[in-house]
Amino acid sequence: MTNKDRQRLIFDAVLYPHRSLDKRQFKYLMMFIIFACSGLALYFYSKGAWPVMGFFGLEILAVYAMFHFNFKAANHYEAVRLYRRKLVVEDVVNGKIKRWEFDPAWVDISMRQPESGRNNGALNILSRGKGVSIGEFLSDYERVEFKSRLVDAIGSLKASSIARNGLG
Repeated sequence: MTNKDRQRLIFDAVLYPHRSLDKRQFKYLMMFIIFACSGLALYFYSKGAWPVMGFFGLEILAVYAMFHFNFKAANHYEAVRLYRRKLVVEDVVNGKIKRWEFDPAWVDISMRQPESGRNNGALNILSRGKGVSIGEFLSDYERVEFKSRLVDAIGSLKASSIARNGLG
């Protein structure tokens, strides 16, 4: 991005999915799980139920695998940037970028409501027959707040464009 592009940048947001643990916290959690499962496995072993030990080992591996895949999915984010002449949306997953560009003068932003009992709503950005859904991982409050800020930024851009072109 050149300095000229940065000067024209009006709105810049990067949306990340929620992560409950960082790597250090994960290490402590795994140490606790290993300690607890080992203690319980030794207790059952001492009572003669030695086959149970294998299940505790599988439990440790299952928890580790779930967090491994969760951390791998942490390389996902969505970037939304509004410039004077374009709205750019990027969906980045493990370094692979999907990019959409829209003309801000023709953008319509709507919110897909979540199905009952599920947090799967999204923001739909539409313009001239093409569109993209973003923010599915945001809470309802965050989604409404983000939509409000983006709509305000686009509205300000349109108002300044009208004033600049002498149409107001």
